[in-house]
Amino acid sequence: MFVFFSLVHFMTHFNFFMNLLLVFELMGFCVFLFCMNLSFVSFSEMGLYFSIVILTFSVCETVLGMALLVSAARYTGRVNVKSFSFLGF
Repeated sequence: MFVFFSLVHFMTHFNFFMNLLLVFELMGFCVFLFCMNLSFVSFSEMGLYFSIVILTFSVCETVLGMALLVSAARYTGRVNVKSFSFLGF
């Protein structure tokens, strides 16, 4: 359900890069919760480790996105999504 709302927000408010980072973080957290739920239902120890790996990748993705945002804000002064697009649409 959170994935649906994050995709709706992504389709309607994609002007700023920070909004995209928040949506991707929410989607990563939803995948983490889904993996945790599956591991508790199946009583699997491997599912817990897999969910921690998913959470680690999600945090690394967020940190890299924030670094890109800060770098672009210092270099160009703009944080719009269109400033990151090479296609220009």
